Amino acid sequence: MSEPPLKYSISFPDRDKLAGEEDEGNSFEIIGKCIGEGRTPVVVLLGWAGCNDRHLSKYSAIYEKEGYITLGFIIPAPVLFFQSYKLHDIAKGLMDVIINNNIADNPIIFHIFSNGGSMVYTSLSALLNSPESPYQGRLCIRGIIVDSAPGKSRVFNAVRAFMSTLSSNFILRYILGLCLLIYLLLNRLVNLLLPLETVLGKGFRVYEKMCLDKTQCPQLFLYSKADTVIMAADVEEVIARRKDQGVDVKSLCWEESAHVAHFRANPELYTKTCLEFAAECFKNNKNSPSLLAGWNKM
Repeated sequence: MSEPPLKYSISFPDRDKLAGEEDEGNSFEIIGKCIGEGRTPVVVLLGWAGCNDRHLSKYSAIYEKEGYITLGFIIPAPVLFFQSYKLHDIAKGLMDVIINNNIADNPIIFHIFSNGGSMVYTSLSALLNSPESPYQGRLCIRGIIVDSAPGKSRVFNAVRAFMSTLSSNFILRYILGLCLLIYLLLNRLVNLLLPLETVLGKGFRVYEKMCLDKTQCPQLFLYSKADTVIMAADVEEVIARRKDQGVDVKSLCWEESAHVAHFRANPELYTKTCLEFAAECFKNNKNSPSLLAGWNKM
């Protein structure tokens, strides 16, 4: 049985509307100045486990108002938790979506949410950086925004994240959470006893893969000390390791916002932060002063 087609949403800017607002200094002017090739910037949003179109559309709207093309992509939670062996094919499917929509040659930023979005991104990055892959070097990635990720593989955190994706009643949610807990503990035991890593184990190495990502474009990490799913210390360790690798890394840490809830808690600052980072990446002018100078934590 063939796999169902990948679900995604794509939005192209209304150029007539943007042109009418050009005198107000809006994003139509940005499109013309950011890209030497004259191609419209693209933001690819990779949703978290349990995310839906309504959730992701709020983030897409941030970029659509600036005249950017947006591509939203959500992987079903069961794939992330139980079928991570499918991520390679899913990444290939995402590449085909990008190519078939004629945006593969446009400058691209990835906006990644939680470990779920990170798992898709790292699978895609592996395709783009593998000499054996027909997609090697196929995309022009200008920047990466990482919201609430990555986190180390912690069984109880994974169970907590899985349970948050369920809309079932209280009792069923805990029964399913218990089943996942047993499943993950057994998988960890197998990994300890056998010399070869299980397929699930490979899928959950997202933290290490994000640390060692061969894509060297600028990165922006958005995270919180109050996040109970992704530990702030994990994100800060990744930031340090990426900086050691020569990557231009910016970060913004909140004190109280919950997991993938920074935008909801701080919409103005979140929007401003993402748009300034995107504008800087798309301009791609290393000689210009950084819009983000002095950023670190708040």
